[in-house]
Amino acid sequence: MAAFLWHKVAAISGITAIVAGTFGSHGFKPTDPVYKTVWQTGNLYHLVHTSALLVAPYTKRPHLVQFGSLLTFGIAAFSGTYQKNTKNGYSSHVGCMSWH
Repeated sequence: MAAFLWHKVAAISGITAIVAGTFGSHGFKPTDPVYKTVWQTGNLYHLVHTSALLVAPYTKRPHLVQFGSLLTFGIAAFSGTYQKNTKNGYSSHVGCMSWH
C-alpha cells in the first residue's frame, strides 16, 4: 500500500514538473537570461527527485526515515525555491537557503 501512495505522489510531482518545464520553455520570458537558467536548474532537480521517488519503495530500506517523505521535501525545498525565486526576480543559485 505504501508503494502505491508514493507512486501517486510521484505521478503528481511528475505532471507538475512537466507543466513547470513547459511553462519555463514557452511562457516564462525573463528580462535577465540568468533567470531562465535558474528555472531550468530547479526543474531538473524536480525531475531527478521525482525519478528517485518512483523507485523509493523498492530500495533496500524503504522505511529508513521515510525516504519518500525526504524526497518530497527536497522537491518542495529546492525545486520550489528555485522556481519561486526566478518568478519573483531573484537569481540565487542557493536553492533551499534562498527563501526571500
